[in-house]
Amino acid sequence: MNNFTLKLYLYSFFDRFGMIFPFVVILYQDTGMTAFHIAIVLGVLRITQMLTEIPSGVVADKFSRKHVLLFAQLFRLISYFIWIIKQDFMGFVIAAVFNGLAISFVSGCREAFIYDKLNNYKRRDLFERVSFRSLP
Repeated sequence: MNNFTLKLYLYSFFDRFGMIFPFVVILYQDTGMTAFHIAIVLGVLRITQMLTEIPSGVVADKFSRKHVLLFAQLFRLISYFIWIIKQDFMGFVIAAVFNGLAISFVSGCREAFIYDKLNNYKRRDLFERVSFRSLP
């Protein structure tokens, strides 16, 4: 059980390693994007997240939640890779789509994964505490 919670906390730390996001806007500005273009990219991220929230929950119910969470991180890595190789407006829009997918897949699966694992250990009573500590 301790091994599970340690892995979960590490996963959550790296999943929401949000210290990068303030620098993303600087990256966007350094490539010559205007405030309007930056707003579009950020809007694409949130729209993608919103449109895929329910489907990602369905995927999490049909497939292994562990694999869905790992797949979400693959989407995040793809978005970072695109940021590196295609530093223009369309590259950032495509990266935002992958990042939005990553966010929705994690949110559609994370709590159910935690509950299932704690249930396997017969420790459902720890759900609130473990879930709260692993919040982004």
